[in-house]
Order: sequence, then C-alpha cells, then structure tokens
Amino acid sequence: MVEHIRFPVNLTGKSLAVFEKKHHANKKNAEVAQRFFKTGPGEYAEGDRFLGIRVPVLRKLAREYQTIAVEEAEHLLKSPIHEERLLSLFILIRIYSKGGEAVKKEIYELYLSNTRFINNWDLVDASAEHIVGGKSRYIDSPSQKIYGNGVF
Repeated sequence: MVEHIRFPVNLTGKSLAVFEKKHHANKKNAEVAQRFFKTGPGEYAEGDRFLGIRVPVLRKLAREYQTIAVEEAEHLLKSPIHEERLLSLFILIRIYSKGGEAVKKEIYELYLSNTRFINNWDLVDASAEHIVGGKSRYIDSPSQKIYGNGVF
C-alpha cells in the first residue's frame, strides 16, 4: 500500500527508486518488464531499467503528489528508471488537466522537448493524448505537431 510511503514532496535530487525499492519493487516483475519492453542492445528501449512497480501503485502516487512543481516532475521524467518516467507523466497529466493556459502550454512544450525520455510505447500511450493531443492550437498544423517536432 502507498499510505506507508513518505518520501519528500520535493523530489528534485532524490530518487523515487530509493523509496520504492523498499516498498513496491518486485524483482520478478522487473525481469519480465525488462524482456517485454525490449531493453537489450539495439532494441527500442535499450538501456531502460525497471523496478517492477505496478501501474496502479504509480497512479496512486501521482494522485498523492500531483501538487509538486512541474520542474520536479521533469526531473523524474529524465530518470533512467522506467517507472519514474511513467510516474512523472501521470503527475504531468494531472497538473495539466487542472492548470490554466500558461501551465498547459508549459507542460505541452516540456513534453515535446523531452520526447527522448518518452521512449516506449506505454509511456506514449499513457500520456500523448492527454498532453499533446489536447493542445494542437499551440502549433500551426497537426502534421507539424507530430512530424515537424520529431515526436514520431
């Protein structure tokens, strides 16, 4: 259960992995994910690391930490740990959905400028429609959004 985890709200410079390894990481799940997501040399998710934390736990953490600063979520997005990146995206979606135009544009631009960290189909599937798909008014055309920025 997430209730017993108490990591600092200020996640910058900290690693969620340190806290989650003690509470939710599952070596067997991590090994399965490592193979499933093609993380070997030359594969699409080469170098990704997994802790074996399930998505429902990450969603619950995102609800709990949805008030962190966008910069803190960006820090998690740049992690080599897959679950930290997914948690970051869940948090960014929550901030985006409740934010005003300036916040939405900031998250939209952050998302597009960090696509190298959104390198796996599940990360894209969980987040793109909520952030990129919903803000096409920030660009001149849909093709620019998808192809002009190198997103896909």
